Amino acid sequence: MSKSASSLTFTQISSFLEFDLRMISQIGRRKIFSTPIGKIYYRGSKDYGYSNKNWWYSIDPDIIIKENVDYLCLAADYIGFFLIPSELFNEYRTHNIVGGVKGGRENFTIIKDGTRLIRRESKCHDWDISQYFIPYKH
Repeated sequence: MSKSASSLTFTQISSFLEFDLRMISQIGRRKIFSTPIGKIYYRGSKDYGYSNKNWWYSIDPDIIIKENVDYLCLAADYIGFFLIPSELFNEYRTHNIVGGVKGGRENFTIIKDGTRLIRRESKCHDWDISQYFIPYKH
């Protein structure tokens, strides 16, 4: 693992999931990949270690919709990653007004709450996403 990187790479995650790397291709210049299980939108985050933020991602919901992305893959530093179906991501957005960042992107903050992993956004309902977490073992 590169010391300058803050999280698992998509190549590391793909190998861990035992994807045939010859069957994976990046779509354009974005972090979207065509894989055996569908299109995956990848983002990585270091562990910030704050009480209100362990991992933070900037997600572009328009890209997820326009590119018909099947899953969000969110690397949680080097301990693992979340593989979240995009329809659940979109459903959360229909019921919550998520805070924005520049360029139309949105916040995606995850905190550790005991054994649970929670998506927590200001003025939104908490979403327990523990079931979508896959621990990474070398």
